[in-house]
Amino acid sequence: MLALVTSAAVAQAQVERGVIRGTVTDSAGRPVIGAQVMVKNTDIRAMTGLDGRFVLQGVWPGDTQIRAQRVGFQIQSATVLVKQADTTRADFVMPSITYIGDVVTTAEATSGRMALFEQHRARGAGAFVTRGDIERRHPDKLTDMLRSVAGVSIKSNTAAGQQQTVEIARSSRSITSGVCDVQLYVDGHPYQRGNVDDFPPETVEGIEIYRGGSELPAEYRAENGGCGVISIWTRDPSLIPRKP
Repeated sequence: MLALVTSAAVAQAQVERGVIRGTVTDSAGRPVIGAQVMVKNTDIRAMTGLDGRFVLQGVWPGDTQIRAQRVGFQIQSATVLVKQADTTRADFVMPSITYIGDVVTTAEATSGRMALFEQHRARGAGAFVTRGDIERRHPDKLTDMLRSVAGVSIKSNTAAGQQQTVEIARSSRSITSGVCDVQLYVDGHPYQRGNVDDFPPETVEGIEIYRGGSELPAEYRAENGGCGVISIWTRDPSLIPRKP
């Protein structure tokens, strides 16, 4: 019996996972920037770039449910067949949400989405980066905006193609093992296995930085925030400059 269990485990470990690639566009065919695409019941997810493209890696073979979501757009879902060591295509069209009643301006819509950001900033705990801060500094990457935040350090990864990682010194000193993963949120939702630099600076409206549990507002206490939390708020898609 042990031999059978062991051989089954080895066979599963040898299965090569697949990749899902695709695009997210709006009803007019324009790229939807900053849409979150995820594999259901896993922590595999990706964010669309300026061209609306995404890549989901390490997906187990078989029928796979994926979902695309973005503030201001209708959530879309699909089931695709992922093959071993192969790439599967999945494209989404996301109609924008139509509001019935009084006309809401872009500025008002953005203000409404950022209400929680402003409430947290009014508490006086944590550090905050606004859209104005980003426009004044013109950073190449979003992590560039975090370099001047006290208690935050950016760790470079020497491996080819690897992104920089964010560490929060204050909380890491309190972790005996020395391993302390900063929790990342996007538009109020956990963004697991993600990276701050998944988001081009032009797609971001604001950033909240919390360096330990004592600074955390209630909305971020459900996750393990002892290692710090970075919460990214994306911009209204209509305000993001598009590639010519």
